Amino acid sequence: PTRTERHRQDLFAETHWTDVDRASFDEAWQAECDAMAAQTRTQIIYLVTGLLLPVWGKLPDDHVQVWRLTSDDGQSLLGRLIPAPLVERIASAFGIAAHVEIDLGARVEHVRTSGEIMPIGALRLKRALVAGDQRLELLDWKPEALPHLKAAGCFTEIIQHRTRLFVPPSRALEILARITD
Repeated sequence: PTRTERHRQDLFAETHWTDVDRASFDEAWQAECDAMAAQTRTQIIYLVTGLLLPVWGKLPDDHVQVWRLTSDDGQSLLGRLIPAPLVERIASAFGIAAHVEIDLGARVEHVRTSGEIMPIGALRLKRALVAGDQRLELLDWKPEALPHLKAAGCFTEIIQHRTRLFVPPSRALEILARITD
């Protein structure tokens, strides 16, 4: 009830899904519905609305899905959801001055999903493919700060005669919060 997943039927053999009887499914479904009904989840979203076709090229190439949302007061909105880290850039493309405070978690998630480089304090964070693994790499660090960054949990590798600094993805929020304070 809280999300949608689609699988081709022939690929079910490669998943952990199992067949269940109707009563077991109904019971599990209702338990998940009850758990979600007891929670309130609030999320801030940014939606570009209006005549989109003439400005489609100014919008990001990913998340190219049009959404219809209905507000609590019954207003129906049709537009494209915009990730929070892109709001300022898109607003400036339209000649609008906008500032949005983006928490560290949203920045890290945006880097992971989009591959875009984001500022994190005085440093920049980017997604990097190294030896077939997706990693989070810190840019613009000063050599004299390296002992502090490593003590915070970052690690280095020498790649093509250059020292590169990485953040373990599993602890990225904890480490980045520590080094940007």
